[in-house]
Amino acid sequence: MISRKLLIVPFLLLLSFSLFALGCKQTAANDPYSPFPKTEGIITEQVRDDWGWVTYKEKFVVVNNVWNKGAATGPYRQRVFLETLDGKEAFGWQWIWPDTSNAVVSYPEVIYGDKPWDEPSHIKTEFPLQAGSADITANFKIIYDAEGICNIAFSLWGITDMSNIRGSITHEIMIWNINQGMYPAGKKTYELRVNNTNFDVYVFETHSDSSGENPDIWIYIAFAPTEPIISGPLKIHTFIDFLIEKGLLSSDNYLTSVELGTEVVSGKGTVEIENYSLTITPRL
Repeated sequence: MISRKLLIVPFLLLLSFSLFALGCKQTAANDPYSPFPKTEGIITEQVRDDWGWVTYKEKFVVVNNVWNKGAATGPYRQRVFLETLDGKEAFGWQWIWPDTSNAVVSYPEVIYGDKPWDEPSHIKTEFPLQAGSADITANFKIIYDAEGICNIAFSLWGITDMSNIRGSITHEIMIWNINQGMYPAGKKTYELRVNNTNFDVYVFETHSDSSGENPDIWIYIAFAPTEPIISGPLKIHTFIDFLIEKGLLSSDNYLTSVELGTEVVSGKGTVEIENYSLTITPRL
């Protein structure tokens, strides 16, 4: 899922922007006049601006990604938020998009690391890292309620040149958790079983930016489960190892980040995520 334009600038500009943003971020919990339904948790901070963001636990960035909003056929609303859920900090997003859309229009998400489309966030993480060089495990619990066409999926980007990250994008790897009326791009090429769940593996070797904003071409790979995955742990490295084994990815590639978000085509919904963490263990 293309996601770009999260622009987090160097320190002095970031400081001034943050002071301004504090005035823009809304903290009212479950505003009765909001177009969005009530959430399970109590919202503590929210952003409705396109490409607005909030920080979760100082190292994850929750972004109101509307990368292909131009494909929408009418007005839309979308927000990301932090909340208190079952006494713990959590996060999520809500959306309302026209029912007549026929393409992915947005990907509200949480990001760990810097996507190749974005300027550096200056948040220290283990990324970029060489494909196959570490175990990557995601823990999470997903609460969702949606109408229309959408999914929930992890996304990772692969590159080849650490000195030219933006110009060396080679792979988009998606691991779907939940599918509501969507079909992966490409052709079903393999099947894989992970943690007692079967996945159909789709490959599209000439994927591109459907928003028309970028001319890049890359390999798109989607792991589509035959049943929903609403909680972890999920061993992301198992999927990476599979791709290396099949020759679809190489240890010469670097992974830039891990994202988890909702590809929205149409309709409305709420996603809340609790107990979210990523554990990255280098291999010896």
